[in-house]
Amino acid sequence: MSHYAFASGIMNLGVMLPGMLSGYLSDWLGYKDFFIYVLIATIPAFLITYFIPFTYDDSKKEQVAELPSE
Repeated sequence: MSHYAFASGIMNLGVMLPGMLSGYLSDWLGYKDFFIYVLIATIPAFLITYFIPFTYDDSKKEQVAELPSE
């Protein structure tokens, strides 16, 4: 139980600190500008996921045999 409580505290800290920072930034920038900033900040993540090569070859997918219709 103590391990669970310790891990929960660490995980809560990982949510609480970014939440406090984003609240401060939201108050400083204003909500509209903060929302635009967050949208712009997601662009690098989308670009990285677009350009990462897949290691699984989809062209070698097995064909599923269809059941004969009665």
